[in-house]
Amino acid sequence: MAQGEDADAEIREVFLIELREVAHALQAACADWRANPADADALKRLRRGFHTIKGSAPLVGAVALAESCRHLEQLMARLIERSAQPVPEIVRAVEQAIRTLPACADALRDGRAPPAQLRAIGEQVRRFLG
Repeated sequence: MAQGEDADAEIREVFLIELREVAHALQAACADWRANPADADALKRLRRGFHTIKGSAPLVGAVALAESCRHLEQLMARLIERSAQPVPEIVRAVEQAIRTLPACADALRDGRAPPAQLRAIGEQVRRFLG
């Protein structure tokens, strides 16, 4: 393996560790948000988690993941600003996005395309954003 490939593999492993940690934080924040839709702190933690993934995913070639997280971050910002309401469809889409993160990690680790579900979630969130 060439030196550049070693660096790429190391960056990918660091990203996968970070993704697992952020996914756990997102799960906790989402559970808090579901229990109390007015919980601004939970919404901020959700926005921060999606922002983190959005920023680091392109470094490992996970462009579709970054794009979906960009839209999710925007959606969280609108919920925080109260220019969007946490209707059940939005809550389900956010939960589904978080549940998809391990499959995204597996695909990246195995060199496969991201799960098709990721693109569907991204399209749904874009529709919410109008």
